[in-house]
Amino acid sequence: MRDARTDAIRAGIGALPPAVRAILDRYCFDVDGFVELADRWLAGDMDRDARRDPAAVRPVPDDSIVRAHHPGAPQHAEAVAAGVDAIRRGEVGAVVMNGGMATRFGGVPKGTAEALPGRSFLALKIAQIRALPGAVPMYVMNSFATQEATEHHIAGLRPDIPVRCFAQGVGVRLTLDGAVFVDPRDPQATLCTPGHGDLPSAIRSSGLLDGFTATGGKWLVVSNVDNVGATVDPAIVGQVILSGRRVAAELAERAAGDMGGMPAVVEGRPQVLEAFRFPAGFDDSAIRWFNTNTIVADARIFGRPMPLSWFAVRKSIDGRPAIQFERLIGEMTAFEEPLLLGVPRTGPRSRFLPVKTPEDLERLRPAIAAVVGDW
Repeated sequence: MRDARTDAIRAGIGALPPAVRAILDRYCFDVDGFVELADRWLAGDMDRDARRDPAAVRPVPDDSIVRAHHPGAPQHAEAVAAGVDAIRRGEVGAVVMNGGMATRFGGVPKGTAEALPGRSFLALKIAQIRALPGAVPMYVMNSFATQEATEHHIAGLRPDIPVRCFAQGVGVRLTLDGAVFVDPRDPQATLCTPGHGDLPSAIRSSGLLDGFTATGGKWLVVSNVDNVGATVDPAIVGQVILSGRRVAAELAERAAGDMGGMPAVVEGRPQVLEAFRFPAGFDDSAIRWFNTNTIVADARIFGRPMPLSWFAVRKSIDGRPAIQFERLIGEMTAFEEPLLLGVPRTGPRSRFLPVKTPEDLERLRPAIAAVVGDW
């Protein structure tokens, strides 16, 4: 039965309109790899990746969260000096994740949307990097849905810092019974993006990672385009460098409505774990911290294949249920012991101002303006 269904998936992909198949070809869609994922999902094997023995998971002790140094503290000055030195030596780069399907902001990529009057999210990211005491290249990860408009927008900004775009891969949605999802009114509704966990392989295959490290690049600051607070801060970069760790995951104190990853100890290893991967019935009320999806990492980590898990994510497309397969960048903390770095969520030093919807933007604009003004 499974063989028949995976054969039907291959046939369904082959029967997609030429314009849709052209996108799959352009973004290097791996049919065999996708069918293998679909086969695992149909067999229920993929779900096992999300199950945990309750005894194997516990909250991270609060004293294991290292707070970002506060300005005025001696450690802060030391960290700033280390970060500034690294920036001036050309060792630091920024990666901005601007993928997704460009559906929440009127059909335009979020990075091109107006965050403050006359200034897009990408314009603000560029402005902050321009103010640093050295050249910091920016690498923008787009999707098939955001690439063209974002490249046009960046060209119009005429940035005076190096900004390079690269693309994440593309996926195909399935119906709940394992057929290729098709919407006759919107042929591209079949397509999806494979999550921000696609970043390591995408930047590696683009050649940009090799170019960065070949010129002395050592550290990458990875953030979501919608989080203006996630700057390339010399103090943060320096604190990570001085810690001796190769990966730092920034955490903010949890607030009502937060949905995503949290720090946990899994089989003795501290890491960021997505909420859906906690054991059924696990009480996470003792976990005070939330993953901001901002990472500072040794660039060499992205240079090797990383066995990030694939997960089946349920979506609603115009009221119809669909399944798409995604990977999550936070899972890299399972393979490289992270520095769990607690950062401010409020005030002009906030490093976590996530904007997922236009309503979020209206609510957070004053805080975004305060953070930008503090630069």
